[in-house]
Amino acid sequence: MQLQFADVRFDWRLYGIATGGALLLGTLIGLLPALHSTRFDINAALKDGSRSVGGRRRHRLRNFLIASQVAMALILCVISGLLIKACLQMQGGDLGFAPERVTMVEVNLRQDVYPNNNDRCDYNDRAVEALREMPGVESAGLMMGGTLASYGMNSDVQFLGLKEKETWHKVKFMKGTHGAASILGMQLVKGRDLSEDSVIAEGEVLINETLVKEFFADRDPIGTQLKTSYDGTSPPATIVGVVRDRHPLTTYEGNQPEIVMGFRRMHFHGVSTFMVTTRSPGLAMAPAIREVIQGLDQNQPVAKPRLVAVELEARKSGPRKAMLALGSIAGIGLLIAMMGVYGVVAYTVNERTREVGIRMAVGASKSQVQNLIAWSGARLLAMGALPGLFIGATVVRLLPDRADFFGFGDFSPATYLSVLLLVGITGALAARIPARRAANLEPMNALRHE
Repeated sequence: MQLQFADVRFDWRLYGIATGGALLLGTLIGLLPALHSTRFDINAALKDGSRSVGGRRRHRLRNFLIASQVAMALILCVISGLLIKACLQMQGGDLGFAPERVTMVEVNLRQDVYPNNNDRCDYNDRAVEALREMPGVESAGLMMGGTLASYGMNSDVQFLGLKEKETWHKVKFMKGTHGAASILGMQLVKGRDLSEDSVIAEGEVLINETLVKEFFADRDPIGTQLKTSYDGTSPPATIVGVVRDRHPLTTYEGNQPEIVMGFRRMHFHGVSTFMVTTRSPGLAMAPAIREVIQGLDQNQPVAKPRLVAVELEARKSGPRKAMLALGSIAGIGLLIAMMGVYGVVAYTVNERTREVGIRMAVGASKSQVQNLIAWSGARLLAMGALPGLFIGATVVRLLPDRADFFGFGDFSPATYLSVLLLVGITGALAARIPARRAANLEPMNALRHE
């Protein structure tokens, strides 16, 4: 599963729908007070009194609407906060390699020229060897399937010798050469790398740390044999090494069980991606790298080399746009909600001016009056914050493909607490401004207020 991001651009149809929906919703909400007034109860009104402590019955609808604004703003803030957290995690973390020094070149061998799998494998061997011999090249390797892609190849794997694990398990896999895994940041943490001889490497496999945690627990996986659903009659492959998990930015996915096998192991008529780590920034060497591969077969088209740093930067742009767009919407929603809180508290001040004068006349301090008025705003925040937080968390959990984008859907106490603090602080400011105005009223003027 993975989280995809839509292109953020102007769409008049979407704006038309939003405008129509806003007008319709505004009309419906405008009708609510009119409908409410048709059920006017004179006895209840006389009991509340025109100078009562806010007329609770008359203001339930108003308070409900403002609390709903707070809840909707908090839902947007929760989702945008989790997205911001995920994007920050995407930007950070150790990739395990220097992307500005890694160049990729893709070759899709022609079926009419290389119909035989052995001929295709021999071409790949010759290309990797030629790249390794280039001046200024630190390392070179081949990887087939899932290289910096937002998708991966899946295979069913059976671990032999582990009785409880001899059923088939789905894992992701790539095919590569000696050194290819480390170029992608999958450094060796145990055992050894694939053999430099691709024929010997055909019977060898590397596994990542997530696979070890999921299937081997405290066992040593080195030496365990496995079969894949693609093997057919091929003999089992042997696990020779454990590598670190790839940074999720290179896959757009969370850490998953993954294996790297020798590229000769199964027939695979796909794109061969040659990866070259240079001692200097790879952009300067890109033409020479392409020329070396082109020299192996002048009739074989070779794609334009790509710098991995450029690929990763382009990959970050989608989440960044989504973060800015959703963050802006959440900010506007929060501003509107706080304007509502301010308006209600300001109205409460006007409505309770005479009461404030009486309280101050009998000895109430300014801080007591200020807290009394601010409490009406705090109640609105509490009424909207709790359901908003719950609904926001539920929406995130129900989003499809949300779980594997840098922990976007994971429970994050720090993020939820930050959102609550943001809403609480802005709400307190919105309520404090009219509350301070109430506290600064002259008692005699307040008593004469009509």
